[in-house]
Amino acid sequence: MPSAHGIVFGRGGGPERGKVRPRLSLGESMTFSLSTRTLEKALRPAALLLGLALAPLAAEAELPKWDQARVTNIANELAEAVNKASLEVDKQKGSRVDVSKERAFYELREDMRLVKNSTRHLSKELQQGKGREETYPTFKRIKTLRNDAAENARRADMPESTFAALTSAGELLNRLRPYYEEEPTGN
Repeated sequence: MPSAHGIVFGRGGGPERGKVRPRLSLGESMTFSLSTRTLEKALRPAALLLGLALAPLAAEAELPKWDQARVTNIANELAEAVNKASLEVDKQKGSRVDVSKERAFYELREDMRLVKNSTRHLSKELQQGKGREETYPTFKRIKTLRNDAAENARRADMPESTFAALTSAGELLNRLRPYYEEEPTGN
Protein backbone atom coordinates (compact mmCIF):
# COMPACT_ATOMS: atom_id res chain seq x y z
CA MET A 1 0.00 0.00 0.00
CA PRO A 2 1.86 3.18 -1.14
CA SER A 3 2.02 6.25 1.04
CA ALA A 4 2.50 9.88 0.14
CA HIS A 5 6.24 9.60 0.78
CA GLY A 6 6.87 6.58 -1.39
CA ILE A 7 7.08 4.08 1.46
CA VAL A 8 5.28 0.76 1.24
CA PHE A 9 3.82 -0.73 4.41
CA GLY A 10 3.39 -4.48 4.03
CA ARG A 11 0.01 -5.93 5.05
CA GLY A 12 -1.26 -9.43 5.33
CA GLY A 13 0.47 -12.63 6.33
CA GLY A 14 3.18 -12.70 3.65
CA PRO A 15 6.88 -11.86 3.90
CA GLU A 16 6.08 -8.12 3.74
CA ARG A 17 4.13 -8.19 7.00
CA GLY A 18 5.29 -5.51 9.49
CA LYS A 19 8.14 -4.33 7.25
CA VAL A 20 8.82 -0.84 5.97
CA ARG A 21 10.69 -0.33 2.72
CA PRO A 22 11.12 2.72 0.54
CA ARG A 23 9.65 2.83 -2.95
CA LEU A 24 12.57 3.15 -5.33
CA SER A 25 12.69 4.84 -8.71
CA LEU A 26 13.85 3.00 -11.84
CA GLY A 27 17.59 2.49 -11.94
CA GLU A 28 18.03 2.47 -8.16
CA SER A 29 19.28 -0.78 -6.70
CA MET A 30 19.14 -0.06 -2.94
CA THR A 31 16.66 -2.04 -0.91
CA PHE A 32 15.67 -1.38 2.69
CA SER A 33 13.61 -3.52 4.98
CA LEU A 34 13.27 -3.08 8.73
CA SER A 35 10.75 -4.75 10.98
CA THR A 36 9.19 -2.94 13.94
CA ARG A 37 10.71 -5.49 16.29
CA THR A 38 14.21 -4.89 14.86
CA LEU A 39 13.73 -1.14 15.20
CA GLU A 40 12.70 -1.53 18.85
CA LYS A 41 15.75 -3.68 19.56
CA ALA A 42 18.03 -1.11 17.92
CA LEU A 43 16.56 1.84 19.83
CA ARG A 44 16.40 0.18 23.27
CA PRO A 45 20.11 0.82 24.16
CA ALA A 46 19.84 4.42 22.95
CA ALA A 47 16.77 4.99 25.12
CA LEU A 48 18.57 3.49 28.11
CA LEU A 49 21.61 5.73 27.58
CA LEU A 50 19.36 8.77 27.24
CA GLY A 51 17.61 7.86 30.48
CA LEU A 52 20.94 7.48 32.28
CA ALA A 53 22.14 10.80 30.91
CA LEU A 54 19.00 12.61 32.08
CA ALA A 55 18.92 11.03 35.56
CA PRO A 56 21.38 13.56 37.10
CA LEU A 57 19.28 16.40 35.72
CA ALA A 58 16.18 14.99 37.40
CA ALA A 59 18.08 14.66 40.68
CA GLU A 60 19.20 18.28 40.45
CA ALA A 61 15.62 19.36 39.83
CA GLU A 62 14.60 18.07 43.27
CA LEU A 63 14.42 20.93 45.73
CA PRO A 64 16.48 20.75 48.91
CA LYS A 65 14.90 20.68 52.35
CA TRP A 66 15.42 23.67 54.59
CA ASP A 67 18.91 23.57 56.12
CA GLN A 68 19.29 26.50 58.55
CA ALA A 69 23.10 26.36 58.76
CA ARG A 70 23.59 26.09 54.99
CA VAL A 71 21.09 28.85 54.19
CA THR A 72 22.70 31.10 56.82
CA ASN A 73 26.16 30.52 55.31
CA ILE A 74 24.93 31.32 51.81
CA ALA A 75 23.16 34.45 53.10
CA ASN A 76 26.40 35.59 54.80
CA GLU A 77 28.33 35.10 51.55
CA LEU A 78 25.57 36.96 49.69
CA ALA A 79 25.79 39.94 52.06
CA GLU A 80 29.57 40.10 51.51
CA ALA A 81 29.25 39.79 47.72
CA VAL A 82 26.57 42.49 47.58
CA ASN A 83 28.77 44.78 49.69
CA LYS A 84 31.64 44.29 47.21
CA ALA A 85 29.30 44.89 44.25
CA SER A 86 27.97 48.03 45.92
CA LEU A 87 31.52 49.34 46.37
CA GLU A 88 32.21 48.60 42.71
CA VAL A 89 29.12 50.55 41.65
CA ASP A 90 30.09 53.45 43.91
CA LYS A 91 33.47 53.68 42.12
CA GLN A 92 31.71 54.45 38.84
CA LYS A 93 30.41 57.81 37.77
CA GLY A 94 27.13 58.51 36.04
CA SER A 95 27.20 59.49 32.38
CA ARG A 96 27.09 63.24 31.95
CA VAL A 97 26.38 62.91 28.25
CA ASP A 98 23.26 60.78 28.24
CA VAL A 99 20.59 61.77 30.79
CA SER A 100 18.84 58.38 30.66
CA LYS A 101 22.13 56.57 31.41
CA GLU A 102 22.85 58.99 34.23
CA ARG A 103 19.41 58.39 35.75
CA ALA A 104 19.82 54.61 35.41
CA PHE A 105 23.20 54.87 37.18
CA TYR A 106 21.68 56.74 40.14
CA GLU A 107 18.80 54.26 40.30
CA LEU A 108 21.36 51.44 40.29
CA ARG A 109 23.20 53.05 43.21
CA GLU A 110 19.94 53.30 45.14
CA ASP A 111 19.06 49.68 44.30
CA MET A 112 22.48 48.59 45.57
CA ARG A 113 22.05 50.55 48.81
CA LEU A 114 18.68 48.88 49.41
CA VAL A 115 19.84 45.37 48.48
CA LYS A 116 22.93 45.78 50.69
CA ASN A 117 20.71 46.63 53.65
CA SER A 118 18.29 43.79 52.81
CA THR A 119 21.01 41.13 52.48
CA ARG A 120 22.56 42.18 55.80
CA HIS A 121 19.09 42.01 57.38
CA LEU A 122 18.48 38.52 55.91
CA SER A 123 21.84 37.30 57.17
CA LYS A 124 21.15 38.70 60.65
CA GLU A 125 17.67 37.13 60.82
CA LEU A 126 19.02 33.73 59.79
CA GLN A 127 21.82 33.96 62.35
CA GLN A 128 19.16 34.61 65.00
CA GLY A 129 17.55 31.29 64.02
CA LYS A 130 14.58 32.62 62.06
CA GLY A 131 13.32 30.15 59.47
CA ARG A 132 11.98 30.12 55.95
CA GLU A 133 8.57 31.65 56.61
CA GLU A 134 9.97 34.47 58.73
CA THR A 135 12.71 35.37 56.25
CA TYR A 136 10.79 34.80 53.01
CA PRO A 137 9.59 38.43 52.67
CA THR A 138 13.20 39.66 52.91
CA PHE A 139 14.34 37.11 50.32
CA LYS A 140 11.50 38.14 48.01
CA ARG A 141 12.49 41.81 48.38
CA ILE A 142 16.12 40.98 47.56
CA LYS A 143 14.99 39.15 44.41
CA THR A 144 12.99 42.17 43.29
CA LEU A 145 15.87 44.55 44.00
CA ARG A 146 18.26 42.26 42.13
CA ASN A 147 16.04 42.39 39.04
CA ASP A 148 15.79 46.18 39.27
CA ALA A 149 19.57 46.50 39.72
CA ALA A 150 20.27 44.24 36.74
CA GLU A 151 18.01 46.34 34.51
CA ASN A 152 19.50 49.63 35.70
CA ALA A 153 23.06 48.30 35.30
CA ARG A 154 22.24 47.34 31.72
CA ARG A 155 20.70 50.76 30.99
CA ALA A 156 23.54 52.63 32.71
CA ASP A 157 26.12 50.87 30.53
CA MET A 158 28.36 49.79 33.39
CA PRO A 159 31.91 48.45 32.87
CA GLU A 160 32.69 44.73 32.87
CA SER A 161 34.14 44.78 36.40
CA THR A 162 30.83 46.03 37.79
CA PHE A 163 28.89 43.35 35.92
CA ALA A 164 31.29 40.71 37.25
CA ALA A 165 30.64 41.84 40.85
CA LEU A 166 26.88 41.91 40.26
CA THR A 167 26.99 38.46 38.63
CA SER A 168 28.89 37.02 41.60
CA ALA A 169 26.21 38.27 43.98
CA GLY A 170 23.47 37.01 41.65
CA GLU A 171 24.97 33.51 41.66
CA LEU A 172 24.74 33.42 45.46
CA LEU A 173 21.13 34.57 45.33
CA ASN A 174 20.47 31.73 42.87
CA ARG A 175 21.94 29.28 45.41
CA LEU A 176 19.39 30.51 47.97
CA ARG A 177 16.44 30.34 45.59
CA PRO A 178 15.62 26.61 45.93
CA TYR A 179 15.38 26.92 49.70
CA TYR A 180 12.77 29.65 49.40
CA GLU A 181 10.83 28.62 46.32
CA GLU A 182 9.86 25.13 47.40
CA GLU A 183 6.65 24.50 49.27
CA PRO A 184 7.36 24.72 53.00
CA THR A 185 7.35 21.34 54.77
CA GLY A 186 8.15 22.77 58.15
CA ASN A 187 11.41 24.30 59.19
